[in-house]
Amino acid sequence: MNNRLPFENFKSSYADAWEQELFLSKYPPNETYDWVDTDTPENASNQDEITYQFNEHGFRSDSFNQRTDFNILTSGCSLTVGIGVKYENTWTQQLKTHFNQPTTVWNLAQSSTSPDYVVRSIYKTIDILKPNLVAVCWPAESRIELPKDKHWLTDYQLDTAEYPKLLENPNWAYHNFQKNIILLKQICLVRNIPLVHGPGEYTDFGINPDTTARDGSHPGDKWHKEYAELVFQQYNDKYYC
Repeated sequence: MNNRLPFENFKSSYADAWEQELFLSKYPPNETYDWVDTDTPENASNQDEITYQFNEHGFRSDSFNQRTDFNILTSGCSLTVGIGVKYENTWTQQLKTHFNQPTTVWNLAQSSTSPDYVVRSIYKTIDILKPNLVAVCWPAESRIELPKDKHWLTDYQLDTAEYPKLLENPNWAYHNFQKNIILLKQICLVRNIPLVHGPGEYTDFGINPDTTARDGSHPGDKWHKEYAELVFQQYNDKYYC
């Protein structure tokens, strides 16, 4: 069988989760796999040949040691990892093609993460990487990041058995999501770094994901292309009109 990485829900070591430094993801650093997460041979809906190559910190991203004329910091969940699509077709890599200068994308996305993770991951790295733009595709607002025990932070999905009963009210998830939007805006505002984020009713723009990726449950090439175009359009409209 081709090289396959078993699915693992997102978790982060609680001991170093808030240290102000670059951190390892749940994916192995400097490794390449043919199948990860929900993208498995038994779920394959087409014959696309896809590889998942992870950088020195275990992210499907340009190297964090790389810096060019224009540098973009991104974060998110499996949509931003680009599960089921080729690396060059992910929205983070397609975004690079819209800039008329050498561009690097540092992508902190990991599958099954929450809006809490997005804010935490960017907060931890923004002062080290010093990007020219932050671009985010928000995970589902119903996900939250909480301590699982004294060792781990983990993300929980609403309507699963592990989700804390105290927080099952959907209104709580909505308000927690709005908190994360405000926090991310402030993190970028005080550093004078442009921010573009979506999709959704209460963010900058709306776009409906399809399910044409190889795993049959994630967005395919068309969605990634359109999302990259919308991010670039919003960047120009918000900061250069």
